[in-house]
Amino acid sequence: MAAHSLADCYRRLRWAQADGQALADEIGSFMETNPYRARVQMEGGEGAVVFCRVVDPATEAEVFDRLSRLFSSYLDSLRAALNYVTYQVALLDEPTRPGLKPDVVEFPIFRDRTLFRKKNRIKQLSDEHRALFESVQPYDGEREGLWLLHELARIGRHRLVHPACVFPFPRE
Repeated sequence: MAAHSLADCYRRLRWAQADGQALADEIGSFMETNPYRARVQMEGGEGAVVFCRVVDPATEAEVFDRLSRLFSSYLDSLRAALNYVTYQVALLDEPTRPGLKPDVVEFPIFRDRTLFRKKNRIKQLSDEHRALFESVQPYDGEREGLWLLHELARIGRHRLVHPACVFPFPRE
C-alpha cells in the first residue's frame, strides 16, 4: 500500500505542533521560577526601571539555548510542510511538463506581485497551480502570519534566533 502523498507534510506539521507546545511549556516553566525582577524608581515626574536578573546566568543560557533550538525546529518544520505540498503539486504536473524538476520547487512567499512573478521557483508548474499559489500570497497586508513565518524561517536559516526576556510587571 502506498503512503499518502502528504504523509511527510502531516508529519512535519505534527513535529511543529510538538515543538511549539514544548517551547510554550519551556517558557512557562522558566517564567514560573521568577528569573527576573524589575524595580521602578520615580523622582518627581521622571523615573527609571531597574531590571535585575535573579536567575543564574549559566542556567539562563541553558534555557535560552533550548528555546532557540525549539523555535528554530518549529519554524523549520512549518516551512518544510509548505515545501512538501509544493513538491507534491510539482509531481502532479511533471508528466505534462518536460524539464520540471520537483526537487527544486519551493513554496513561494512574496509580498510583491512583480517579485512573485519574477523570482518564484514554481514557474514551470501549470497555470492552474501557479494561480493557486499566487492566491495565497501575503499581498497587501493579507496573510501576515505567512509572511512572518517566511521572515523568521529565513533569519533562522542564516543565524540563530536568540531569545530575550523583557516584559512588563504590575506595579506593587
